[in-house]
Amino acid sequence: MTRPHNITVRIYRENEESNPVKTIKCGTDSFDYCTFVFSEISDRGIYDVEVDVTDISTEVMLSKRINKLITVTPALANKEDAIVYLMPDAKKVGGSQTWIWDGSNVPAGSTVILKYDPKYGEKYPMRFRMVNFNGTWEKPIIITIDTEEPFEWNWYYWFGWYMDNCHHIVVDGRGYNNLTKGIKLIAMPEFANICI
Repeated sequence: MTRPHNITVRIYRENEESNPVKTIKCGTDSFDYCTFVFSEISDRGIYDVEVDVTDISTEVMLSKRINKLITVTPALANKEDAIVYLMPDAKKVGGSQTWIWDGSNVPAGSTVILKYDPKYGEKYPMRFRMVNFNGTWEKPIIITIDTEEPFEWNWYYWFGWYMDNCHHIVVDGRGYNNLTKGIKLIAMPEFANICI
């Protein structure tokens, strides 16, 4: 709109139609736009956004709803409190059991940092089978990274990452350095079947 208008933004929990968790209003004099920054939404989940733009002189209103526009993931634990997992070399470990990590003793709400094993260097073939990792809706288990460059997960043969009997797991590719696309899964040239 090129004339003065009012803008109302309502943020709802996913698929809800009433009781927005946040409502923001502003007005502009012409072609200007409004920028909204807020921090009140802290609960994990997915949010829908609805925007009304009303022309002040004609009272004509345009309305648009975009579902699943905002996703809030839980905060990472302090590094000192996180669990570090050194990724095994899929070619050097002995037998399939060495790729399995039983998470029965990993508490809900834990943060797990995937790291290269320094004895293998970087960019070696990795395989990871998570079994019995059980977070909750309120306290998911977060799998993340702590690298300054994307974590290159080279995998080959049967699988790269396998989850068995796992619930409420959040995979956070941004990690502690807030990377964009921080986990990069790469099929090794020998043979690759199932990535995740």
